[in-house]
Amino acid sequence: MIKYFQPFLDWYNETWIVRNSVLIWRMVAIIMMVGGLLSIGYYLYDLHNEYAVFTDGPIDVTKTGAVGDFIAGTIGTIFSLAGFIIVYLTYKDQVKSNEKDKIEQRFFTLLQIHVDNSNNINYQNPYNGNNSN
Repeated sequence: MIKYFQPFLDWYNETWIVRNSVLIWRMVAIIMMVGGLLSIGYYLYDLHNEYAVFTDGPIDVTKTGAVGDFIAGTIGTIFSLAGFIIVYLTYKDQVKSNEKDKIEQRFFTLLQIHVDNSNNINYQNPYNGNNSN
């Protein structure tokens, strides 16, 4: 019975998520952009039905202020989310880079210890008495 559900279980597997993380981020970004554009479009359409800015009549400042507040709040939130994502990705990249540097530093330290030990070896040939370094 489990073998029938195995593809679904593999879909939820963490390795699948890791392998396709770029695809997942792209899908999330596209969904957020489409949702944002649809909500802004709906808001502006609904606002256009209520009043028009480019008319000869007086402009209601409370309504235009609400439009500005909406746009500023939406764009501010999007920029804040984008900034958070960029900082997070930079942090992850820096952690990876530090791990790589730590491994390289350990390797070169061990290599230097090996070279120092090799230089300090003294060998005396028991047959002819010659010293060799």
